[in-house]
Amino acid sequence: KATVSVLNCRGGRTHTMQKPNAPGQSIDESIVAFATVREQVMSSWPQFGDWRGGDEGQRKEYADDIVPCMVEVQRGSPNKYEVDKETGMLMLDRVLHSAVHYPGDYGYIPSTLCGDGDPLDLLIITPYAAQMTFKGLEPGTVANVRIVGLMDMEDESGRDEKVIGVLDGMKTCSNIQDLTSIPPHLIKEIQHFFENYKKLELKKGKPKWARVLGWYDKQRALECLKESRGRYEEKLAQDQQKAQRFKNLWAPNMIHARNPGSAEDGEVLAYITAAAGGTCSYRYRHDTSFRHYRYSLDMPYVGDTGIITQTWQKDIQRPLEIHVTSVFPQVPETLVRCRVIGALERSYVDEAGNWKVDYKVLAMVVGDPRTHHVTSLSQINDGIVEHFERFYEHSGRACGNKNVKIIRRLDRDEGIQLCTSRREAYSKFFKDGRALVNAPNLWCLPWGGGEVTTGSKHASVTAVIECPKSSCNKFSFKREYGTVMLERPLYSATHWPGNYGFIPQTVAEDGNPVNILVLSNHPLTHMSLCECQIVGAVACLDEKGPDVKVIAVPKKEPRMREWTDVDNVPGHLRQEIENFFNTYKALESEWRFCKVEGWKTREETLQYLRLAHTRFFLFVLPMEKVDSRLRKLEEENHKLRQRVLMSNTKL
Repeated sequence: KATVSVLNCRGGRTHTMQKPNAPGQSIDESIVAFATVREQVMSSWPQFGDWRGGDEGQRKEYADDIVPCMVEVQRGSPNKYEVDKETGMLMLDRVLHSAVHYPGDYGYIPSTLCGDGDPLDLLIITPYAAQMTFKGLEPGTVANVRIVGLMDMEDESGRDEKVIGVLDGMKTCSNIQDLTSIPPHLIKEIQHFFENYKKLELKKGKPKWARVLGWYDKQRALECLKESRGRYEEKLAQDQQKAQRFKNLWAPNMIHARNPGSAEDGEVLAYITAAAGGTCSYRYRHDTSFRHYRYSLDMPYVGDTGIITQTWQKDIQRPLEIHVTSVFPQVPETLVRCRVIGALERSYVDEAGNWKVDYKVLAMVVGDPRTHHVTSLSQINDGIVEHFERFYEHSGRACGNKNVKIIRRLDRDEGIQLCTSRREAYSKFFKDGRALVNAPNLWCLPWGGGEVTTGSKHASVTAVIECPKSSCNKFSFKREYGTVMLERPLYSATHWPGNYGFIPQTVAEDGNPVNILVLSNHPLTHMSLCECQIVGAVACLDEKGPDVKVIAVPKKEPRMREWTDVDNVPGHLRQEIENFFNTYKALESEWRFCKVEGWKTREETLQYLRLAHTRFFLFVLPMEKVDSRLRKLEEENHKLRQRVLMSNTKL
């Protein structure tokens, strides 16, 4: 069988993946490419962690104790995520079995390798006084960290050192340079967590355990970092020839995400980088495809902030930024269709002493009935607009600029004209390579299927989470972009009773993937992968026909391990799920509806999934191959036209 070797995103190992040749073993090449390119852009040096991209970040000088951290777990969360080596996506590894939570933001230093085969772990701590406003870093983001010490420990798998650090540039952590600056109780809290968080877990029938061996200073931490970098380089040299197939790939650049609307009509496509209510500022770096932590704010975001795709500001070398006013905060790293209602013009003096001007486009969410009547900035209360202005003056100063002022408000027509001109600037600047390449098609994510086929008591599938539990927005995965897009806010005062998403390599009656509702105690991160234990399904009927919603629980959630059939789900929770699906479309268009017709048992659900899995290989996969070939032909045709154009220009 043809195989592809992929670098392990957690530790540099290679993993052999079977190419599409049999049901249950299909792998879309875009997923392999996405995982590989994310590994390629990572490094253990601070240039990768810096929010400045390209030459802008390389000109900065860094101290030896600054390293990048790939954040997997947010402080205060019991959900343990890891970057999946096969997909480059976050996957729920397990829900902590004890009544504990991570005492800091937890992740790893990329391009390092420890004795246990994983990269060097890193715990980012925050002073107690700052925890009231700083809620931690979001999983899947990157941040530069200043190393302050090392906690040496061992567990059932061997030595497992944890580097201790603080966010570089965070003012509230400027006094923490080594372990002696950390509050004594925080040291005790960290040690207590790592010595107890595995106590209820089992591995091959034996209890897991962990023991702290000691605490060491910054110098020992830097020596550990050097050793782990050396191991990674040795392993990389061994694996280099195996990874040649996907060498030098481009990261998927969301700047190139196609706007389905018309900029001339005031409709733009936004890629959200920070949600309303948060205090962390992130910059989307198109050369890495990650969101990078910039700084913490003293006041929360007053709206969802992001970039407008297919726009470019030549003077400051980045896309137009957008401020989205929405009733329900959007989820970062999602696409949102917006209506422009105006803009703010801001001037400032940057760190190099240059006078600059940038713009913040103000917009509303397309399809939200609560704000449909707002069409221009003049309809927004003046006090609210002044609050927007104060925030953007504050955020400008937070990143080191001086003399930051909002100098002008632009009305709707001027805002639309601004977007149109910056879209033209984008077309001129990106003359070549304006395609969104290597976006992962998660509909083709490999599906084990073995347990489902055999009807195992704990039969499981992998789910892609689109809408976290308790959220009020309906997101849908878009293959063209490799991420989710806001379909609509829920029209009624309802929220998702579980984590809503889809099961890859399945096709439902409406031609889309089979939907799944993953029940959990804590919301799961959107666009994360979760191995789920099948419980049953809700049989619904909507405007498109039969619509089965699979019900499942995380396989690594011990509190729900006994939920193996619908009868195990508490009666009130089943009623809550029924009531939600019966009513959540009630205020939408008259022709849209959803009605629960009954429940399916686990065995009936498994039988349904086998049929849906077969449909995927009969109908969808062949078309995916045709579409992939057509896209390649279009890219080759575009390159050929560019070469001909360049040749004619020289002549």
